[in-house]
Amino acid sequence: MASVTNRNHHFLSSRAHSVSSGMDRILASKPLLFLSGLAVASTLIYGFGFVPIANLFALYITPHLNLYTLPQGGTPGLLRLVLAFSALALIYGLGWRLARNLQGKAAWLVILGGSLGSGLALMLLYPFGATDLFDNILRGRILGIYGGNPFLPGTVRYATDPFYSYIGWKGWPSAYGPGWEFTSSLVARLAGNGVIANVLAYKALPGVFLLASVGVVALILREIAPHQALASTLLLAWNPIVLFETWGNGHNDMAMVFWMLLAALAAVKRRYTLAVLALVGGALFKFIPVLLIPPVLVLALRAQPTLRQRFILLAKTALLSVLLISIAYAPFWTGIKVLNIQSRENLYTSSLPSTIYNILLVANWTKKEAAALVSRAALVLTVIFTLWKSWRVWKVPTFQQAIHSAAQILLFYLLVTCLWFQNWYSLWPVGLVPLLKPGPTRRLAVLVSFLTLSKPLGIGPLLFWPQPKLEQPWLEILFTLGVLGAPWLYSMLMIWKANHERVTA
Repeated sequence: MASVTNRNHHFLSSRAHSVSSGMDRILASKPLLFLSGLAVASTLIYGFGFVPIANLFALYITPHLNLYTLPQGGTPGLLRLVLAFSALALIYGLGWRLARNLQGKAAWLVILGGSLGSGLALMLLYPFGATDLFDNILRGRILGIYGGNPFLPGTVRYATDPFYSYIGWKGWPSAYGPGWEFTSSLVARLAGNGVIANVLAYKALPGVFLLASVGVVALILREIAPHQALASTLLLAWNPIVLFETWGNGHNDMAMVFWMLLAALAAVKRRYTLAVLALVGGALFKFIPVLLIPPVLVLALRAQPTLRQRFILLAKTALLSVLLISIAYAPFWTGIKVLNIQSRENLYTSSLPSTIYNILLVANWTKKEAAALVSRAALVLTVIFTLWKSWRVWKVPTFQQAIHSAAQILLFYLLVTCLWFQNWYSLWPVGLVPLLKPGPTRRLAVLVSFLTLSKPLGIGPLLFWPQPKLEQPWLEILFTLGVLGAPWLYSMLMIWKANHERVTA
């Protein structure tokens, strides 16, 4: 019986290897032609798979639409999106395999053309994933049109604005930094008062940052891994979640990622002060790049031959950073409340901290007590992990180690200590994926971007359509497990395998 089983296993393994080899031979015959076909296919999927579900030009007059309330949404729309993302995942993987064997301008044009074509198709999509785009429009208008301060609460003062009925965070001040709000205000001035014009403009803005990010990635890879540049760049340029959340829903995360990549480019050039300033610039869009300053700063200090030069670098970098932050916040400063830190400590969803928070509430803790404990514990764990990864850079002071540590810091924050998790946050580590060597961290970052689609396309609808199915804390426990369970399992497997290899080495 065992002999038969072994023969069957050998046959299936051989068959799978044969199929894989056959696929490789087919793809290798005319790789550029096949890659071009994939670029066209992805654009068509976005245009005919996504847009009919939520056509911007047909639905723009209706605020607060989501996948459940869309006329073409609900379960049929959800299944259509699942199929579309599955096809795009296949195209993404095949495209990467083809790009590994390609070089030259024509191949680069296909990569960039496929990314841009897909993005332009998604421009026609009503942003049903969240109201963030409309909130960004109103805050941009508060500064750019009305000359107000978007960092102060009380958006009701602008209730007569044509976009007020579209926003989801009524009464809330900006959750971003002055860099984003200033950039947003310029777009608001250019877009005028039309709903479609503003939606298209506020989709194009992060889209431009994505294209710029792809360009920066290509420049970095030309320095550190020129033979892998094309395929690695594709990992960002063609990632379906990056394209959907940037060009489709208009999230501004790629604006922040651009500054992270600019910091990486400066670090490659050994311009370490500029690298830290780029991260500070990114934090003036969204605060996340602050987490990456320690490993980059450690890399910078280790590159200095003497203690005196280290002190000079540290003092110069700190002074310029404080100056940049002061200049950015000066027009908006009305006190520490402008930083809007405390209000963020009370936002919880689909995360390990949110689960613990809800369990504490059931255990008769007050909201204030539970929030204080959970948010502080999350902060302490984030700091400890960041310092540990920075210490790894001190021990191995290379650019690759710094990028590896930066990606792991972002992944740890997303999977363990982030209070308010949204699936588009996965764009943060995906932005660094092209710079990582093939391995577990790179795979985890890509997997997180796909697996956390379970929030809008899987566990979310199951638990919340048409209304919540469970009471707390079970609702939050199952929601979090459904969104982050698979990434957690892969992370634990990755850690176990690394420890096993270390013990058996």
